[in-house]
Amino acid sequence: MIPSSSAPRVVVVGGSLGGLMTALALSGVGCSVDVFERVPQRLEGQGAGLRIVPELARLLQDRAGIDLAAVSTFVSKFRHLGTDNRVVWDDDVAGQFTSWGSLHRALAARFDDARYHLGETCVGVDSRSDGVAVRFASGRVEEADLVVFADGILSTGRRLLAPEAELEYAGYVTWRGFVRESEVSTETRALFSDAITYCVIERSHMGIYPIPDPHNREPDVRFFNFVWYRNVEPGAGFDALMTDRTGVLRPISLPAGMVRPPFIAEVRAAAVELLPPAAAEIILKTKEPFLQALYDLTVRRMVYGRACLVGDAAFVARPHAGAATAKAAVNAWRLADFLEQFAGNVAAALAAWEYEELLLGAAFVERNRMLGNLSLVENRFDPADPEHRPGLFGPGR
Repeated sequence: MIPSSSAPRVVVVGGSLGGLMTALALSGVGCSVDVFERVPQRLEGQGAGLRIVPELARLLQDRAGIDLAAVSTFVSKFRHLGTDNRVVWDDDVAGQFTSWGSLHRALAARFDDARYHLGETCVGVDSRSDGVAVRFASGRVEEADLVVFADGILSTGRRLLAPEAELEYAGYVTWRGFVRESEVSTETRALFSDAITYCVIERSHMGIYPIPDPHNREPDVRFFNFVWYRNVEPGAGFDALMTDRTGVLRPISLPAGMVRPPFIAEVRAAAVELLPPAAAEIILKTKEPFLQALYDLTVRRMVYGRACLVGDAAFVARPHAGAATAKAAVNAWRLADFLEQFAGNVAAALAAWEYEELLLGAAFVERNRMLGNLSLVENRFDPADPEHRPGLFGPGR
């Protein structure tokens, strides 16, 4: 623990998974931490499923005290499903998954609710040699020793500190969604209930795996989560797809209930035509699929005086490696370790921390780019190839 006399006061901007993990990591070594989230109400039901890779499991269980078993699903198979529901390949590889909502609730329960502030939008940061002032749209100004921006793909911190870093569209999107396990046929349930299953078609693939209830309403009920990658050229077609039901263009994501009906009808028809019947059934029975456009982004620096970027605020990667949440967790707990090592000396800790995180982020973006190109461009993705396995530090790691 950092001695109380030198424990830094930290402002974390962003109250999603990355922000909460950062807050838990830093408060765990003695920092005084407050989290500021721009959304005025508690975050609920953002996204759907996510993979728990081993490093993320270790950090959440050992360092944050999260009971992951209570918010996870487990499978024992890694499966490739072909046409006519034929199992092309099966391997005994264990997998662990959760839902965004389940994990966010577990993290929030471990952090002091009085220090989680809603409806506070950061508009400026003034870094000095001995501290930082964080300004909010409400007029609030927070003085701190350190500000950590964990505010995601559209990071305000990155825009303020590294305006030269720009999102680069990957050329394809993911259709995502989930359906209650009990609502699908017996055959489909048998294929997907104990596996992470891949369906590979020409210049595309789909992943399916079970997750806990993404709405946190029924803790004992499982859902099947899917992610289907589809090429969409930039331009008028992309803009039409990413325009919501109110006529607003949302180039990053369209939440459930906002995708326009003609596009939902098209993806359902394509599923019947292109995918194995069991995979098509998952999409047909998903009431409100949603969309995410995929981007790459790297930064040259993560530290700017007394301010730093973590998670997707620093490096935005495609989701093929299934470890973006793990990357944010590693950023957070490594920062905590250096602050502890340097007894709360923020400048020394940041200087020691940044180098390895830059290497990790750049390698992670590049590996996800490679995996995406294998499938969506080169048409060579093979889920049976150990080199194509997900992981934070490399295949299966």
